[in-house]
Amino acid sequence: MAQPRIPRGLTTTREPPPIAAEWLPTPLYAISMTSMELATREAALLRLRKIAADIVANSTAPEAVGFDVDAWLEAWIQLPQPALGDKKPVDLLGTELGIDAVAKILGTMESGAYV
Repeated sequence: MAQPRIPRGLTTTREPPPIAAEWLPTPLYAISMTSMELATREAALLRLRKIAADIVANSTAPEAVGFDVDAWLEAWIQLPQPALGDKKPVDLLGTELGIDAVAKILGTMESGAYV
């Protein structure tokens, strides 16, 4: 019987992905996740990073110059957010609904609105 073909970019190993794995409280390779779950979480982190980077790029504040988006986002996703029912954003990155909720909260920061 032939081995099933693995789509390009997906692996069967539990090694950490190259981008943003260090942002998660438990190393990804230590969690029993499917490749699809890993890809979903990775895509969520990239989406959040783009939102945060766009906010900084559009900012006229002097503090925006040289602002470390990655370090800030890494810390922010670990903090309980009142707008998310005091849940940590990182804990909601497993579902599309959770990802959308986190992205919405992050996006409102640009206008200064609080939901």
